[in-house]
Amino acid sequence: MELDFSKITVNELLEALGKGGHKPGSGSAAALQGMISAKLAQTVIAISSRKKYYETYKSVLPKLSEMSADIENNILPKLADFFQQDAYYFDKAIKARTATLKAEAASDFYEASRLRKKEADELKMSVRIPLEIAELCVNLARISLYVFNNAFKSARGDSHVALGGAIASLAGCLSIVQLNFLSFKINHFYWTKEMSEWYNDLKREYEKLKGEVDNCVIILEGEVSGRMALYSDTNNFLEKYKVDKEWTENEIEKLASEFQNLLWNHHKSIWGTYLTSPRQIIHPQTIFEEVFDYDFGEFPHLDNDDEFAECAGYIDQRERHIVLSNKYSSEVRNFTAAHELGHALLHNQTVLHRDIPLDGSNPGPRSITEKQADKFATFFLMPKRQLLKTFSELFNTRKLLINDNTAFNLIRGSESDLRSKIKNRRDFALKIASADIYAGHPFKSLAQQYNVSVIAMAIRLEELDLV
Repeated sequence: MELDFSKITVNELLEALGKGGHKPGSGSAAALQGMISAKLAQTVIAISSRKKYYETYKSVLPKLSEMSADIENNILPKLADFFQQDAYYFDKAIKARTATLKAEAASDFYEASRLRKKEADELKMSVRIPLEIAELCVNLARISLYVFNNAFKSARGDSHVALGGAIASLAGCLSIVQLNFLSFKINHFYWTKEMSEWYNDLKREYEKLKGEVDNCVIILEGEVSGRMALYSDTNNFLEKYKVDKEWTENEIEKLASEFQNLLWNHHKSIWGTYLTSPRQIIHPQTIFEEVFDYDFGEFPHLDNDDEFAECAGYIDQRERHIVLSNKYSSEVRNFTAAHELGHALLHNQTVLHRDIPLDGSNPGPRSITEKQADKFATFFLMPKRQLLKTFSELFNTRKLLINDNTAFNLIRGSESDLRSKIKNRRDFALKIASADIYAGHPFKSLAQQYNVSVIAMAIRLEELDLV
């Protein structure tokens, strides 16, 4: 009874492969390697399809789904079939060869001649089947390469092994075919020529694909190199600036600007993609998690030693924790996170540090370190150069004055109408910070664009003398 190699255990299969017999042989091994690669590619596709990764991979999920279906319904069943067939037909070729040798030993000329012809016919399947396996592995390698480049990034080890396995299986099949070609004489010339054309097509595909294995390693090496450069520059930055002292506002603004330049220079390593605008790096949570390796959490209620004081967030630099209360608005949480980022860059306290709700307005008496962290948050979230550019684009001026032109563009009224609604400069700044239409053109307000409170933006507009 023939042994079904697709139904035995892994250990039994390995024992069969290594015991020195001819089955399962190299063709079956190539099919098995292809099946392992196929399953690895499917694994990465399945992870990419999980709900929590949907937003990241939604643009490629339809194609990934088609590829997974191709693996499941076409590639895997055929490879499994060829795994068994290769062992069966090569066994027939071996038996035919054994019978030929026996006839030759018995000096049975005519029987030996007949058996040699039969032996060659049996061996033809041992050429065709590896070519079929190679054809499937070309398709599988293309799928694996697409999966490596587009699917779940943290599982690229799996997709790279899938790619390497598919290409190795392809290369092995090409070698098997060439070796078996040596057994065919001139009377099989046209058949060999036909199979050689198929072989040459597959060889060209192999030449295209084999360099991709090295390219994938180079891609990962580049990402690691980028990360190491980021960490080196960040450590140098901290060694330069993380000193307890009485920082001036100009010094803090310069520090915030230099830190943003550092982030922009390394944004591909941090965000995993090329960003289109420096404003996209103004995201404290990502910076804490990807640059400083802090755990970032948000909870409804934070433990507080003072039952009468509100706590919007805290930083623990020793344990590398950032925790915010999500009972506050996104603008308050964003300013609080940037404030804690200021502590991480400027101050050396290792004990738990807690903060009251922060929105960028005047919170009353505060320590020097708290004021420094507040100013950092202001400069970081609303950088001067970027805000000036945005302001000019929205209001088509370097500075807004209360006059008839401004009043008409802002409220479709006169200067006196505008002055009746505005009592002082702060009121005007608040109006501009929250404005979502000017000169008939609607837009997201400055406060919304920079994800800060209206009061924080108003104060910044006054500081930059924009109103």
